[in-house]
Amino acid sequence: SCSPYGENKLRWWGLGPDNLLMHEKYIFVYQDVRGRYKSEGSFEEMTPAKDVKKTKRDTDESSDTFDTIEWLLKNIKNNNGRVGIYGISYPGFYASASLPDAHPAIKAVSPQAPVTDEFIGDDAYHNGAFFLLDNFDFTNYFQGERIDSGSNYKQAFENQHKDAYSFFKTMEPLTNTNGSMYFNNKAKIWNEYLEHNTYDDYWKARNIRPHLKNIKPAVLVIGGWFDAEDMFGALRTYEAIEQQTPGNNNRIVMGPWTHGAWSAPEWAHFGTHNFGQDLNAFYKEQIESKFFNFYLKNKGTFDLSEATVFETGSNQWTQYNTWPPVNAKPMKFYLQADGKISNQASSGFDEYISDPAKPIPYTNGVFEERNNEYV
Repeated sequence: SCSPYGENKLRWWGLGPDNLLMHEKYIFVYQDVRGRYKSEGSFEEMTPAKDVKKTKRDTDESSDTFDTIEWLLKNIKNNNGRVGIYGISYPGFYASASLPDAHPAIKAVSPQAPVTDEFIGDDAYHNGAFFLLDNFDFTNYFQGERIDSGSNYKQAFENQHKDAYSFFKTMEPLTNTNGSMYFNNKAKIWNEYLEHNTYDDYWKARNIRPHLKNIKPAVLVIGGWFDAEDMFGALRTYEAIEQQTPGNNNRIVMGPWTHGAWSAPEWAHFGTHNFGQDLNAFYKEQIESKFFNFYLKNKGTFDLSEATVFETGSNQWTQYNTWPPVNAKPMKFYLQADGKISNQASSGFDEYISDPAKPIPYTNGVFEERNNEYV
């Protein structure tokens, strides 16, 4: 959402990806996606990319971005003719979608935790396993009723529980989510999720990776190792550009972040991990702001290596000329008796009874939402 709407309104967290760039006096533009909030039209989940557009009605996120930039350049005063785009999560997909047949004014794009292939690795199905908890809560809001002339949404239904594990276990099977108390078959996207439970044409058409060819803008992909939603998207977006655009200007940054945590005021620890420094200060000062300043203003330098990765344990940023590193070697690990793990095979074993009617929770606490600190 672009809220708060109206002239001279400022989001409470400021403008742009970080305050450093806000103080650089950029012109920031936010636009609601087609069919959401105050935007006209009909929303479509991960609008499929169309490499060949035969008529003006053949639109996708790439063409919408192109048209928006064309309009802005002609109607917004004091621009220097250069455009940068960033986005986290779903907006990360829109950043990626700006790259195919990019408007020539686009010089720097940063897809951050970008939704990329929702069935294989991102958000919806995670290699075929439905991401129930997150999708249920997200769609409840996302498919709700528009209110306040489109400024906000009302949830599709009231959903109050303190124990998410017990709530979903009691509600099974999955078709019960369309009961009268819940989506009631009125949520278009939820129905599509349940209908397309294999990697069929619906999902394949929404995979942006095959379209990331001949990319011309500089690209900075950001991802988090503790991101339960779109770690796949960051790694595979970078990979797709590398494989399909020879000689690209494409870099990746991976840190011990949860989903979008690099945008937080600080990030010095997570769970039991203490990183010994504020990773976000380094990221914003030495990476993100320098990236946009260099390509949009010719300010300073940007000589970051191909891959910048924070190593937990040693607590240091490491630079690599390739990703994965050329000296990386796969290693096999084996489960051992007494809950141990080793890189040596063993004949020891543990055994237990698996009862599908009594599945083991993924966490050792009681939570109403997903617990990021997995056990």
